[in-house]
Amino acid sequence: MPTYQRFMNTWHKDNKRIEEFITRFNKECVEIGNVGEDLLCAHFRKAVRYDDVIRTITDKEGMPKDLDRIMLATKVYAQNSSTSEESVCHLEESMNEELTRVLLNVEESIPDASHVEESVHGRMNNRVKNNIDLSFEMILHLVFMFAIICIANAGDPNILTEFIAPNNTIDANYFTFTGMRQLVGGEYPTTFKALKVTMNEFPTLNGQSVSYVVLEFPIVSINPVHIHPRASELMFLVSGSLQVGFVDTSNTLYKQTLQIGDIFVFPKGLVHFQYNNDTKEPALAISAFGSANPGTQSIPTSVFNTSIFEGILDASFHATRATLRRIEDGLKG
Repeated sequence: MPTYQRFMNTWHKDNKRIEEFITRFNKECVEIGNVGEDLLCAHFRKAVRYDDVIRTITDKEGMPKDLDRIMLATKVYAQNSSTSEESVCHLEESMNEELTRVLLNVEESIPDASHVEESVHGRMNNRVKNNIDLSFEMILHLVFMFAIICIANAGDPNILTEFIAPNNTIDANYFTFTGMRQLVGGEYPTTFKALKVTMNEFPTLNGQSVSYVVLEFPIVSINPVHIHPRASELMFLVSGSLQVGFVDTSNTLYKQTLQIGDIFVFPKGLVHFQYNNDTKEPALAISAFGSANPGTQSIPTSVFNTSIFEGILDASFHATRATLRRIEDGLKG
């Protein structure tokens, strides 16, 4: 077969690695000699028979114009593909080791667990083999999607600067909040009071994913059941004692009596409360949040001081209309 015809019959075979095709293609180019580079590039694009390669090495200006750049870009693609396959193989080994360890524990309690091991190993191997067939581009897509999910789960969106300033003439005063000076030497309020330092009171916090609140509890006072929809709360008890607690989504109550110096965390979005039942000593606590605007939603106010149809409340609480109205009147008073 003439050299030129043999060169035109050089194709990438499905069962061969891309590196082998590049070596064979280069060999045929050397043997055939004087062939225009445009023809070489055009034939390579057809001969590689792998659309993913073409998509990867093509930028906004199109495919590289000379053969050397095409070969270099293809080799980089092949190396990345090889690395991803090695990673998947390593994942397969780790998964199989962990699976074997678990199955050994299962065998201690199940007399005939061998058929379980064979079945699970079969499904695991098939799944990993299918994963190996994924292209490097697909793996990149999965990593990118995972990054988006992580960002979506963050408390506040990331900002692209160190801080957000209204203008270019700020100084240290912009980063200073003086609203807590009223606490120094002040008297306790007659009812529960929360002094907040969020982005609403201190705009500098915008984009910093942090905020603060000082909670003042006179004797026998309560911070009613509420939630913070956008952040967890980390409370530090400075003085006095507090009864605190939260309820999770399985309706389990976690309650604790805090003493001076204790720290308690209230998970994000869960109903919680703080109560000073001491008849002689007030209490003071400081809470930090993982958001510049954690939000506070009072459960009693949200339920009974809004325009929810009374019939819905009747059915929800299995209470009479008169009972619900007494609760509403009490909240308004």
